[in-house]
Amino acid sequence: MKEDTSDAMLIERIKKYDKKSGETLFLRYNQQIFAFIYSKHPNRDTAKDLTQQTFLKAFQNLNQLKEPEKFRSWLYMIAKNSLFQHYFKNRHKDIDFSEMEPFLYHERDGNDYFVDDLKSKFENALINLSDQQKEIVTMRIFSELKFFEIAQKMGITENHAKVAFHNGIKKLKEVWEE
Repeated sequence: MKEDTSDAMLIERIKKYDKKSGETLFLRYNQQIFAFIYSKHPNRDTAKDLTQQTFLKAFQNLNQLKEPEKFRSWLYMIAKNSLFQHYFKNRHKDIDFSEMEPFLYHERDGNDYFVDDLKSKFENALINLSDQQKEIVTMRIFSELKFFEIAQKMGITENHAKVAFHNGIKKLKEVWEE
C-alpha cells in the first residue's frame, strides 16, 4: 500500500514532530517559493533569506492553518507577506537600484527611461495613509485577503475594512497624481 504524502497528511505528521515530513514539505515547495520571491525581488541572497523566513513562519504557525489541504496557497500568502515586510522594513534605506532595474525602467519609443522619482513618490503616498489604512491596503493588495478576513484579523467590521481600504486607495491616487 502506498504511503499518503499529501500536504494535509504531512502537516499532521509534522504536528507530531516528524522531521522527515517537514523535510518532504520543504523540498516539495522550496524551489517554487524561491522562484516566486526571486521573480519579485531579483537579489538571490535576499530571495534565499526570504524563502527561509517563509518556511520558518509556516512551520511555526502550522496550528493556525485551518485547512491543511490549502497549505500551498497559504505558503504563497506567507511568502507575499515576507516580501512586503522586507520592502516595508527597508523603505527608508538606500535602495540598490541595479536590483530593481526591471521595475524602474520603462520603454518608450524604443528607449529606456529611468523613473527617478518612483521611490520618493511611493514613500510620499504611503506617508499620507494612517497606519490602519496602510495595513488594510497591504493586506488586500499584497496578501489578497478578502475584506471579511481583514476585518477578523484586525478586530474591526467588514464595512470598516472596506471604507478604510477605499479611502486609502483614494489618498494614494491623489498623492500619486500630484
